[in-house]
Amino acid sequence: MNVATIGVSAKEIPEIFQYSLTFKVDSAVRKNIYMNRIVGKLALKILDEIPSNVAKITITLSNETISLGLYSLTNNYSNIKTLSYACTGSKVFYTNIFNTKGPQDITIRSYTSTDQLVSEKSILQVQFQKNKVTVLSRKLFDKVGTSVSTGFTVIANGLWDSSSNQINF
Repeated sequence: MNVATIGVSAKEIPEIFQYSLTFKVDSAVRKNIYMNRIVGKLALKILDEIPSNVAKITITLSNETISLGLYSLTNNYSNIKTLSYACTGSKVFYTNIFNTKGPQDITIRSYTSTDQLVSEKSILQVQFQKNKVTVLSRKLFDKVGTSVSTGFTVIANGLWDSSSNQINF
């Protein structure tokens, strides 16, 4: 058995669809095949204003893969992956997630243009699901030294996209 392995960079985690079937072609065949995603999606929503000195937001995933065996769809989920996003006015950041088999610890950090840490928040044991968006939302820039209770709201959104990937043959 040959297993193809591809490497992906932090922002290039692709949407990957899969469908497996066996059929015998002994006459004209016409069949629609609807493929399903094998990745999940993370949406980070920052609920407060991003300070003007913040140049980038990073999301660190504790248990993500950096390669995918395309033939067997096997993964090694023991890697730490950090994704970096420039702050350009958006308060929502997205990435696709390969690991839908086990939970991940996620750390969100913000930095100035000189890489000084501005804020850091973590959420533990987030479980992603295939073809679903998991939304993490919270205020990221709580005032230091206050007794404000902090935490994340985690919502698994079952609606991703109403269109399907259709192959006619």
